[in-house]
Amino acid sequence: DLLTFGTFTPTAFGALRDQVWGWGLNPTTALVAVDLQRDILADSDWHAVYSPVEQHILFQEGKFGSVFGVEIFTDGYRLDTLRVLERGEVYMLGAPATLGVKIPLQALNSESVNQHFAGIPKKGWWLSQYESIVLANSKAVAKGTKL
Repeated sequence: DLLTFGTFTPTAFGALRDQVWGWGLNPTTALVAVDLQRDILADSDWHAVYSPVEQHILFQEGKFGSVFGVEIFTDGYRLDTLRVLERGEVYMLGAPATLGVKIPLQALNSESVNQHFAGIPKKGWWLSQYESIVLANSKAVAKGTKL
């Protein structure tokens, strides 16, 4: 279920964690949009969770650390082209072993490309590999968004 909230509080964080726990899965990681950092710094409920030193590190470096056994990450300190979260989004993820699997179906294949003798200025390497990615357990993911 999509969890909506007005302010990102420890209660909203706990509700997302409980959604994953409700399926018997251990939530280990949360992805938090960087704009929710303001809620964490301003909300008095978070002040009981983060020590003043942790709040300083959060403000200076953007490292959320671990809260209630869940490691928190943000994409806010990346280049704009590498950001994957919309404003106000939160994802709670179960342990990696419960999320899915990536299987290489064919080993990495490399071929030399040299068409100079055919009059084409093309030289280098062609790399290819077939992979299969399966999301085996969608119940290991909970999503929240700020209204």
